[in-house]
Order: sequence, then structure tokens, then C-alpha cells
Amino acid sequence: RSLYTLRDNAAREELQRHLMTSITHILVAGSVFIGLDSYHYGRFVLSSWNFFYFNAVQGGGSMYGSHAWWWYLSEGIPT
Repeated sequence: RSLYTLRDNAAREELQRHLMTSITHILVAGSVFIGLDSYHYGRFVLSSWNFFYFNAVQGGGSMYGSHAWWWYLSEGIPT
């Protein structure tokens, strides 16, 4: 085997370990959040989905006002 092949394999294995660790952490954290939300709501609930659905799909965010795209650069961020 050449040096490049060994280095490529080591990088690939490290990437796989990193991905598996990340996926595990995401699944554990997601399960905890879903479990806590569901417990406190008294029924199964996906709070992140409800937030997205209300604001993006149903347009509920417009109840709080909307601004031109440049407003966020001139007024929103500086405040």
C-alpha cells in the first residue's frame, strides 16, 4: 500500500466515526426534546415542526409585522 492510500483510509475512517458520533448525538438530543415536549404538552408533539408549519407554511409570522429585506441590515441587526 502506498502512503496516500493509508492516509485516505485513515481520513475516511475518521469521517465515518465523526458522522456516526454526530448522528448518535442528534438522535439522543432529538429524543430528549421530543420526550420532554410531549410530556409537558400531555400528547405527542414535534415543537420544531409546529413552529416551522405556523411561520413558514401558514404565514403566521406576518401577524408580528414584516419588513423589506434591507430593514434587517439597517435597523434589525444594529438594535
